[in-house]
Amino acid sequence: MIFRLIVASLLPTLILGVQVLTCPDHLPIHAPPIDLQIDGCDAQPCHINRGDSVSMQTRFRAAVYTDEMRLALNSTVFGVQRPVELPYEMQNACNVIDGNCPVNQGDILTLRATIPVETEVHGGVPVELKLYVSHAPGFYCTCVLVNVVIH
Repeated sequence: MIFRLIVASLLPTLILGVQVLTCPDHLPIHAPPIDLQIDGCDAQPCHINRGDSVSMQTRFRAAVYTDEMRLALNSTVFGVQRPVELPYEMQNACNVIDGNCPVNQGDILTLRATIPVETEVHGGVPVELKLYVSHAPGFYCTCVLVNVVIH
């Protein structure tokens, strides 16, 4: 019986990729991520190299109809949070969501992005990354938390 419970709890992670961690920001997140896949990473923390690019995909359910969405990334290093500048074309989340915009409430959306790792941080430093999708200022569609170690 216990073996079945363990297998049942691990099966979604084995099938869907990296364990999904929601952002603990107390923001009005209206659609927690359904799943997360990061190329080359089976479990968090993901080990990435400075200067590389990281390809990832996450799925979430559209909370409302919208014809515009924004993508933002924040990093926390040694307790200090700061925004990460994404390439301009990625800041419009509609450019990296399968099917583009507009989206209807209830649609399951797949966001696919390749994010360059351009940072002065390296040498095995742990970093917490938060990828936010919003459709209006202060209204967050989803947020995915990813723990990484940058080499």
